[in-house]
Amino acid sequence: MYDVEVANVRFAVENAIKFRSIAVSAAGDYIKALASSQNTAYELSMGQANAQNGLINAAANFYNANTNAEDAMFKSRATQSGFNQDAQKVNATIASQDRHKRGDIAVAAADAVAKQVSAYANNLHTSVGVSGQEKIA
Repeated sequence: MYDVEVANVRFAVENAIKFRSIAVSAAGDYIKALASSQNTAYELSMGQANAQNGLINAAANFYNANTNAEDAMFKSRATQSGFNQDAQKVNATIASQDRHKRGDIAVAAADAVAKQVSAYANNLHTSVGVSGQEKIA
């Protein structure tokens, strides 16, 4: 009977050592899982932060490109407006010079007509004067 009790104690001690070893191994695995979960949580939060940072950079690049495109369009329209304004100034100058020249031409034509009328009148007066003298003599 003593042998049976010793065998039972031996079996109990062996099982206790085996279960303790399993428990210690399970506790180690649990601690490793806790430690790796913190590392995984850190990596997840860093990944989210990097993704959000990438999204913010992409949005900033988009808005910068959009602003640069609008700036280029504005400068193009401003340059075109400057060209149009310069063209309108030249057109106004040409129109003014044209009216001035037309006025000069009208004055010159009127002067020429006046000279022609004056010459015609002088010629008519000379003709009448000569005719009158010839008749008197």
